[in-house]
Amino acid sequence: MISHEELQRHSSGGDSWLAIHGMVYNVSRWHDRHPGGSDILLAYAGRDASDQFELFHPPAVARRLKPFLVGALE
Repeated sequence: MISHEELQRHSSGGDSWLAIHGMVYNVSRWHDRHPGGSDILLAYAGRDASDQFELFHPPAVARRLKPFLVGALE
């Protein structure tokens, strides 16, 4: 289990974790490839991005997150 404090420690461009629906993902290596740009990943690094993820991604994208999974959020 990943604590909220641990999630918050990963909030920079080179070390970016975010939470989506209770799961934590390391998106550090995705910044250069994210179709929406790096800025949005940085804006949500270290916190919950569930609402933004739902708003801008079709359901099929959720299946592509598995390689980035760190663990469940407490």
